[in-house]
Amino acid sequence: MIEFSKQKLSVLIEKINSAQNIAVITHTNPDGDTVGASLSIYKILLNMGKKVSVISPDTLPEFLECLPNVEAILTYETQKNDVKSILQNDIQTRKNPISSILLEIALK
Repeated sequence: MIEFSKQKLSVLIEKINSAQNIAVITHTNPDGDTVGASLSIYKILLNMGKKVSVISPDTLPEFLECLPNVEAILTYETQKNDVKSILQNDIQTRKNPISSILLEIALK
């Protein structure tokens, strides 16, 4: 389990508050917990006025397609161009090194 100190939590809150565009990325073969948590974070960030992209590396299980806002999830398998576009935009606007690494992997 990851432990958060008050300092780490403050830094996280500061980064979320200062960001305009945020990507929420699930793990591979997402399960109900992951999808539910990702969509909850998506909704919270939207309510904060953020532009949010939720990206899943794999197609969601069919039984999860009934969840609210599930249509907001970009699936890398079927929407590679959209995912690459999001990462490229992040690299250009924020010079984000993590997006550069993810884009390099996505282009393989």
